[in-house]
Amino acid sequence: MKKTKIYSLAAALFAFALVSANEPVFENPTKKISKQLEGLLSKNDIDVSDNDVTARVLFKLNESGEIELIRIQSEREDLKGLIGDKLAGEKLSVDPVSYDEVYVVEVRVTI
Repeated sequence: MKKTKIYSLAAALFAFALVSANEPVFENPTKKISKQLEGLLSKNDIDVSDNDVTARVLFKLNESGEIELIRIQSEREDLKGLIGDKLAGEKLSVDPVSYDEVYVVEVRVTI
């Protein structure tokens, strides 16, 4: 009787460990998009000798995952051009749930 309890407890612990070890890890889709945008904008030739250069980018993703720029707000025309050239039409890998959602991203270029 005592051995049966020990075996059933061991089996239950083993089953729990097996189920909890295979839990899927979900990543925030916005964080995933930010990482991809950082990679696209990482190599640039913007002069930031005075201070940080910032822009606010509004965009959405179409059904094929391509970026459709809505607006780029910045005082620096060279930054607007860089963002427009590097992001327009670029394809991101995201979940289908994220399509047609409008995103607002703050872009900051530093030294």
